[in-house]
Amino acid sequence: MGHIISTDPPAPEPDRDYFVPHFGEDEDIAFTKKNIASAEAVKGVWTVKHDGNGAWVLPSVDANQYGNFKAENNWPSDQMPSLVQTESELSSDPICSSAGCT
Repeated sequence: MGHIISTDPPAPEPDRDYFVPHFGEDEDIAFTKKNIASAEAVKGVWTVKHDGNGAWVLPSVDANQYGNFKAENNWPSDQMPSLVQTESELSSDPICSSAGCT
């Protein structure tokens, strides 16, 4: 069958009882925690919930969501601009290069 049976004893387990230094919390983690606490102090804690099917229920994008955006620019709620860029580079195709599609 092509199998070779080894009668050698198994290799000893490596030593796993060694010291791993802990240099403290990473500065990026500490900075992120500080920014989260600052945002929650201003906006409150954001609690995301699940719907009946287990999907996340996220806030909708409406005029109330961007109240400061609307107020700063004095747009009526029915004329608030979309935050999606449209009609830019309509002739550009991301699949093709500048030499064209071959």
